[in-house]
Amino acid sequence: MKRNAVVLTSVLILLLLNSTLWGQTTPGRAIDRARNAHGSVGSSEAIQDWTCQGTITLFKRTGPTNTFPLTIIRKRPNYIQQIINQPGGEVRYGSDGRRSWQSFGSGSRGRLHGPAQGEAVNFIEANTLRSVQSLFNYRTQGLILSDLGIRSQDLSLRSSPSRVIQTRDRSGRRTRYFIDHATALITRLEFDTGESRDGVTGRVITQTDTYVFSDFRNINGIQTPFKVERYRGRTKTEELQFSSVRYNVGIREDVFKP
Repeated sequence: MKRNAVVLTSVLILLLLNSTLWGQTTPGRAIDRARNAHGSVGSSEAIQDWTCQGTITLFKRTGPTNTFPLTIIRKRPNYIQQIINQPGGEVRYGSDGRRSWQSFGSGSRGRLHGPAQGEAVNFIEANTLRSVQSLFNYRTQGLILSDLGIRSQDLSLRSSPSRVIQTRDRSGRRTRYFIDHATALITRLEFDTGESRDGVTGRVITQTDTYVFSDFRNINGIQTPFKVERYRGRTKTEELQFSSVRYNVGIREDVFKP
């Protein structure tokens, strides 16, 4: 029993020491480490486009509600479209780099569409302007880096600490990326979307849109998350589970439309 306690203490000391040394590296080096861990995902030459197939489960405060088939397609740098197949018709969020939209319905005549708003805008930004790929190309994107340190609450025997890097783009948008200490994979992306006031305490609460990545699999040398959980504040709203991810399939630009 005493020996196990000594071993446990030694492990914690090593984790704290490694975390301290890692925390002393520059944000740029931390990003380089993450880029290497993810594979060639940061290279526009290596990845021209990709498509994901799977399901999306919607959540309320009480838990999961409905699950629908899902397709996501993307073409660098700012082409993105999510297609949810619901019984009443397709729900689409997308952007062709010039305009963003959201639409609902089936067929060209039955489809209702308009400019993306609210949650649709957040999804589009998370997969384009704020994406992991944008972080890896922070120099060409003109992003300003800030080091928010290591989140000590992530430090346990079951989960390693996360180095948090914040970026600010030319428009002032700030995004936070969590780099796992053990794997150097980016396991979380979040950004603030506004403020609200607590109805009981009156305290101002910052609203966030958060994406948690897990179930990483090696696809063509790229560490690819097959599970994405989305949170609004602390409330889970969506869970995406992919069954397949394919890179460089030759997606045409004209398929990105409402």
